[in-house]
Amino acid sequence: MNLVIPDYVLQNAALSEQQLAIEIAVVLFEKKIVGLKAASKIANLQWFEFQQILAERKISVVQYDIEDIRQDLANLKDL
Repeated sequence: MNLVIPDYVLQNAALSEQQLAIEIAVVLFEKKIVGLKAASKIANLQWFEFQQILAERKISVVQYDIEDIRQDLANLKDL
């Protein structure tokens, strides 16, 4: 899929194409819409480069929330 964004939008936002791609990838990753590998591809970066950006923004690459913990605890009780 190709997404066309007019140049004036990027200019008004003071973003390069690369910066916009990174911003989109970060949002999609944070919202758990895509994983690390897909977000890296959207940002047109290697996974470790994208991971560095997430670290700079203090965004964990581990997407493990309270519901995951509850499920793990329930699974452990069943053992």
